[in-house]
Amino acid sequence: MGRLRHLLVGLGLTGSVFLTAGTVSYYEEALPSTMNPLFARSMVDHRTHELVFDRLFFRSAITNELKSRLVDNYSVVEGGKKLKVVLKQGIKWHDGKPLTGEDVCFTIDAMLDPKTASPIAKQYKEALEGCEHNEKENSATIAFKRLYHNPRERVGFSVLPAHMFQGTAVSPDMDFSQRPIGTGPMKGSKGRRAVSFTKFANGHHDPKIGNLSQQEGGDPNGQIRTLINGGVQGVIAVPPSYRPDVAASDDVALKSYDLRSWWFVAVNTNKGPLKDKRVRQALDLTLDREALRELTIGVDKEDAHPPCEFVSGPFVQSSPYYNRQVRVHDRSDLAKAKQLMTAAGFTSQADRWLINGQAISFRIGMNSSLNAEAIDLLNQVNNQLDRKSVV
Repeated sequence: MGRLRHLLVGLGLTGSVFLTAGTVSYYEEALPSTMNPLFARSMVDHRTHELVFDRLFFRSAITNELKSRLVDNYSVVEGGKKLKVVLKQGIKWHDGKPLTGEDVCFTIDAMLDPKTASPIAKQYKEALEGCEHNEKENSATIAFKRLYHNPRERVGFSVLPAHMFQGTAVSPDMDFSQRPIGTGPMKGSKGRRAVSFTKFANGHHDPKIGNLSQQEGGDPNGQIRTLINGGVQGVIAVPPSYRPDVAASDDVALKSYDLRSWWFVAVNTNKGPLKDKRVRQALDLTLDREALRELTIGVDKEDAHPPCEFVSGPFVQSSPYYNRQVRVHDRSDLAKAKQLMTAAGFTSQADRWLINGQAISFRIGMNSSLNAEAIDLLNQVNNQLDRKSVV
């Protein structure tokens, strides 16, 4: 089981402002590998691109609500085979040119172009078929390869400016990957030692910081000492051992963002019975996640934003990579689990599963520090598997 957590110290683009003149400098884990969102490979890339570009649709990291800063209104066409989006008026690219439906269609055409070797584009190539724009309406009608119940879920890409490219074949070595043009709150430029950002007032963004300088973080001790001494105003990631020093300082504030933990069970698919997909599926169907949540974390059924939600994969629901086609098994299905185990050649004797006369057993464990987040979770998982005759 595991989790992912990031910490932010004294840095914000909206809300209260502690520095409006000069430049706010902060340490990132590394410099972005590219400024073109089609070729993002790391969380650093994604965090950087969020400052420069807008996605057509995105999910709020707080409420999971599907939103758009670019779209004024939309309509589902042909039952979900197409999606028409009308863009907001007054949105400009960083070079002053207006955002149009042509830009949306260009982005889609670029991702569909076989010569655009983009890992980000792969998922969109599986879903999108094409796009047509209407200049008079400032709209774009996106066509999908099949019907989707909620097609907006399939268009969470960053929009690119059509006028900055000679054709739809986009490569990572273009000048755009160093000096991009977006519609986001900051205009960015990547150098060898830093990425420089300048605020860009727009019809849909109102950045509160004038200038940013993103620098590559080196030794953690050096980063924290520089922060406390005022050499930089922000650090993205603060190692646990340094958090007491940061919290004790009167000149900086330790702030957390996106504190959700991603809990998962990892299995060794190359060892013993776990090689068989049916056994893994039986384990999945044996666990009752609703019961685990109630017993370890607690849940208020009337809470619109519960502290623990179920996900079907390694991404949270606000991520554009969340796969909504995979259904979450929140309740156990012991009858189905038994069918799978039997089909895999196992027999049940005295509350144990046997194969070739030998009982199977699995070792499960987790980092002890995680027990503070979900008290006694490991024991509850063990109790469910033991009681339900799977291990």
